[in-house]
Amino acid sequence: MATLLARPGLEALVDRQRRVVTRAQLRGRGIGAAAVRAAVAAERWSLVGDSVVLLQTGVPTRVQSWWIGVLHAADWTGGTAGLAAWTALEADGLHGFESPPTHVVVRRGAHVPELPGLKVHESRRLELSDLHPNRTPTRTRTERSAVDAAVWTPNVRHACAVMAAVVQQRLSTAERITECLENAGKVRHRRYLLATLTDIAGGAHSLAELDVGRVCRRAGLVAPARQRVRRDQNGRKRYVDCEWVLPDGRVVVLEVDGSQHMEVEQWWADMPRQRGVTGWGRLVLRCAAIELRVTPQAVAADLAAAGVPRCR
Repeated sequence: MATLLARPGLEALVDRQRRVVTRAQLRGRGIGAAAVRAAVAAERWSLVGDSVVLLQTGVPTRVQSWWIGVLHAADWTGGTAGLAAWTALEADGLHGFESPPTHVVVRRGAHVPELPGLKVHESRRLELSDLHPNRTPTRTRTERSAVDAAVWTPNVRHACAVMAAVVQQRLSTAERITECLENAGKVRHRRYLLATLTDIAGGAHSLAELDVGRVCRRAGLVAPARQRVRRDQNGRKRYVDCEWVLPDGRVVVLEVDGSQHMEVEQWWADMPRQRGVTGWGRLVLRCAAIELRVTPQAVAADLAAAGVPRCR
């Protein structure tokens, strides 16, 4: 069988595609249906669907499953198909958001037969320019992948977390993803995603202050003092996002974590900072910026429970 694969250009193709090829690719290099059937019958190769051949037996690797999904979809769509969303981001190097199925995107109306472990998404706005010109397996560009993953996610917190992770892991920038999102038109979570991208790009403090004020007004709570300077236990200046001095002298502090606080290093750095401004009579609460936009009632309820008074 090694001799069968020793055809001009075939060895390089097999190596590049991790031993996953299509019947058409084999046929174009002189390996017809009879040779494929013989290799499968001898349990040297495996058929996957009607068009893909795995040049081995056994369970395919993760990367091989990506190739299977892309080649299967491309064979049925004339080539306009690629890894999408979480799978494309994983292939680009994103960590922490792996999704077990292989996600592939094709143009709306394309018929792609089902395969185990393959999730096919149809898109009205898929163009060849949306596919990365150099990366393999073929996949959508990182910005498009991030937008699709966020938009296809029912949970808005998870959607915003994907956006933040793509930027934090330096796969793209908030500006490039924002441009892609704006070009996508009216999509799910659009308002929250745009706000999160603004947060990531550096507007966290101003947005958080506006959001906290809005939450308090709607809940009938006293507005906080913002960006108060406090001295920690070592005498260093610390800025707290929002602060309420209660009638009994106690102080409630609300620290709003923007997307940058999702990074482990930032989280660790924040912990001693919080300990430094926390003392007797001072209660420090924390919330994520996205909570102020998605679940403001819950944040308001926690503030009220901590003693923040209502407006008279």
